[in-house]
Amino acid sequence: MIEIKSEKEINIMRNNGKIMKEIQKEVKRFIKPGISTWELNKLIKNIIEKNGARSAEYNYPNFHKGKPAFPGHACISVNEQIIHGVPSKKVVLKDRRYCNNRFSYRKRWISCRYGKNI
Repeated sequence: MIEIKSEKEINIMRNNGKIMKEIQKEVKRFIKPGISTWELNKLIKNIIEKNGARSAEYNYPNFHKGKPAFPGHACISVNEQIIHGVPSKKVVLKDRRYCNNRFSYRKRWISCRYGKNI
């Protein structure tokens, strides 16, 4: 069933879309050889928090007993890593590397999710 959104919900979704666009623009400007996935994660975290939203990735529970929750604000996978890469200071982007960047966040009760191969 399709739920008709109220004007208030549509405005929240529109505002969340603007946050998403800001993150995309900044990541595109920021990403280059020599940057670590941790630095990219920090950039995304700062924009999410600056806009009063909350990362849906950060502290996401690990359902394997004894394993820690997800420490990043974005999943950043490089080359052969398929998905859900943990941001790291040791993983530095090099020229001609494949990078998958995925993040999601919540503002009010609306979730936004984004993924892009760079």
